[in-house]
Amino acid sequence: VELALQLGFNVKVIAIPKTLAKDPDELIRKDTAKWEELVSSAQNFLDFYFQEIFAKMDLQSNIGKKHAARELLPLLALLPDHIDRAHYAQKLATTLGVDEKVIVDLLNKQSKEKLKPAHLPKADQSGKPPLRQKSNQELLEARVLGFIFKFPNAAAADLQELAADDFTIPLYREIFTNRLPAHQAEIDLLMFGLENEISLASNWDVEAFRKVYISRLRFETLKRKMQELSGRIRQAEQSGKFEEVKNLSLQFNNLARELSKFHI
Repeated sequence: VELALQLGFNVKVIAIPKTLAKDPDELIRKDTAKWEELVSSAQNFLDFYFQEIFAKMDLQSNIGKKHAARELLPLLALLPDHIDRAHYAQKLATTLGVDEKVIVDLLNKQSKEKLKPAHLPKADQSGKPPLRQKSNQELLEARVLGFIFKFPNAAAADLQELAADDFTIPLYREIFTNRLPAHQAEIDLLMFGLENEISLASNWDVEAFRKVYISRLRFETLKRKMQELSGRIRQAEQSGKFEEVKNLSLQFNNLARELSKFHI
């Protein structure tokens, strides 16, 4: 949804009841007319999420209202159009029974946090700059490498799927590619970071951690490649290179199909 909105799509959701079919392919084969009916009644993605989230929350309680707002505000923040934001902020406020200004303030805060630029760290009173905070992508890559070295048997099959370009941090890419003894100190730190996270988890197992980290890394790589391709497609369109547009669009669609297999 986020990627499609960034590319200017009007995003809608088709909900297929499990009693009808497990996916669009099966439904189209069984009942084309029903598929066309569902397409014509597709909901705006936010209307769909509002309906789903409100259905499972107790909106009579403060806790239920907070949970609903916490789930929906990040989705509202994705909207590029201010009128759309105002409409859904009003809808959320009305449904929760709170002042619309509260929702607007929370939404503005959410948007500012998302767009906040990275600044160079300032030195503290000792004159030393604080430790640089790692980005989410950097932390993810660190956890994946920590997992690979900490649990080599569990990660063995995934090593066939992962590639050097899954890692955006040059040092991590080099560690993944070469695994040189010279990097042993860094590898020990990566494993230590993973162990710390495991110690904080109330319950965990190796398989669950493997799926979370490695699936997320592959997911982020696919998103990054699709964003790069969308830029190249726009450039090719502007230059009138329609054969290149066709080839790049095919690559984009293949990546989109692969991305849809992930449940993050």
